This record gives sequence, C-alpha cells and structure tokens, in this order.
Amino acid sequence: MGQKHILWVIEDGISRTKEKPEALGEAVLKVCLNPDFAPTPDGQGLERVWWRSVLGVSCVNWVDDVHQSDIRLYLWGGNCLRPIRKLDDEDLEQAAALLQEEIERRAKEGKRQGD
Repeated sequence: MGQKHILWVIEDGISRTKEKPEALGEAVLKVCLNPDFAPTPDGQGLERVWWRSVLGVSCVNWVDDVHQSDIRLYLWGGNCLRPIRKLDDEDLEQAAALLQEEIERRAKEGKRQGD
C-alpha cells in the first residue's frame, strides 16, 4: 500500500486509442503491474521492459515506482523523464543548475515552501 508508479505517455498513442481506450489501460497495467523482462545487453541478466506500444505506437513509458513517503527527483530531458540516478554527468549538472536557479529566484522573491 502507498506504492506509486511514475510514467509518461506519448500523445500520439493517446490519440490512436480513441476508438479503443482499453488498449491504453492495458499497456499501463502491463508496464506497472506485470512487466516483461528482457536480457541485458551483456546477456548476463534480465532487465525490466519499461515501455509498451499501444496500437503500433511506442506510447507508455514506465520510469519508477516509489512509496508515498519517498522523496525523489526526476528530470525531463532528452525527450524522456529519468530519475537523477540515471542521468549522465552533463544532465546532472544541468539539473543542479536548474535547482540553483529556482532556489535563487525564491530567495529573491522572498518565497518559501507553502507560500
């Protein structure tokens, strides 16, 4: 209980499901609750298949699952949402710069959490 799934859905896939909306729901359930696993590139193990096509379009993309008490940070960049632990150094530096800009903006405006 309290577990959440973080995912993103491509609009093209949503548009294709107008005639068959259950296809989108099935894809969400598949990536969240009953994912497939595929061999890792080195062939030494298995990794979660994090995406699912809907009516021929790569559409549903699972990112992570978290508990309601977790605090985590994600970055949208490179046309996908990724947890910071999966960012390369360049993207991590960009994320740090974005956070610093927001901290400075709030300090300048005198805004604090909950304002």
